[in-house]
Amino acid sequence: MLSSCSFIFKTRSYKVTETYMFISNNGTKSFLMVDLPVSYGYQKIGEITVRNADEYWFEEKEGYQVVHAAVAGESTGKTVEIEYTVTMYAGKPAWDMETSDEHLQPSENIDSDNVNIIEAVRPLVVENDDYRTAKNISAFVSKTVRTDTSQRINHTTLPASGILEEKKGVCADYANLMTAMLRAAGIPARHVSGLVFSRMTKAEDWTHPAASHAWVEFYADGKWHFADPTWGNLYFDRSDGFHLSYGEELVDISTEEFKARFEEFRKSVEDDGYKIIGAMTAPLKFTAWSEDHDAWIIPKAEAIRIDEADKSHE
Repeated sequence: MLSSCSFIFKTRSYKVTETYMFISNNGTKSFLMVDLPVSYGYQKIGEITVRNADEYWFEEKEGYQVVHAAVAGESTGKTVEIEYTVTMYAGKPAWDMETSDEHLQPSENIDSDNVNIIEAVRPLVVENDDYRTAKNISAFVSKTVRTDTSQRINHTTLPASGILEEKKGVCADYANLMTAMLRAAGIPARHVSGLVFSRMTKAEDWTHPAASHAWVEFYADGKWHFADPTWGNLYFDRSDGFHLSYGEELVDISTEEFKARFEEFRKSVEDDGYKIIGAMTAPLKFTAWSEDHDAWIIPKAEAIRIDEADKSHE
């Protein structure tokens, strides 16, 4: 929920349509899971419409939601369509949301207990002022790390301490380092994954016109705040109305934990006589499986700008 303080927000709204075309033998069963964003902080998600699924239902998760769909096979193809609107707020949103111990604890790639992370944070801490400390950390990360423009196919993600040493990385690395340094300073923080709509591309199969991105949310002065260290300190506590969050990235896809979870899921699917026919974690976030082991799926997303207005948001 956005704070009760009044700000002037510029809103940007899009109609998003995700399509998942199944091609499988007539009558065979296929299933689809799609991760979708939820309303909070600096975004609002409109009603979600699901078309052409034989059955569907929603599951609430921590910071996002999942639509599950069942599809009967058609050899000529059957397309499940998921349509919703997203409205993103530009300004200085501050919102209420629970904090947990996980927002202060180290993890595999957010190693906030690393001695080099702790030492780097020490001169940035402003006593009794978490907000100014967070701003110092954001500026430090933005200035210290440079963007890695090399090809990163099958690249192993370094922990935050490795990024601090290498001083280069992509958006997820900036977010991991800032999150680790905030936690080392005793400030609750989380690495957020999502999409940015400022650099739209043509809609094509297996992709989304918006770009995958990662940033940070931190807790100070009794509220949660937005920060994007990759794009610089101008984006500290200032959302631009282009960032669409899918919530906290609970498990980095490069970690052994993620690989173990996915392998466990794959085995359970195969034990039931099905086969995974497609899966993505970004920019589309879905998994599909079918009892027709030769089935295939073609995912695609489109986003159309539908509104832009300046208005006061309470």
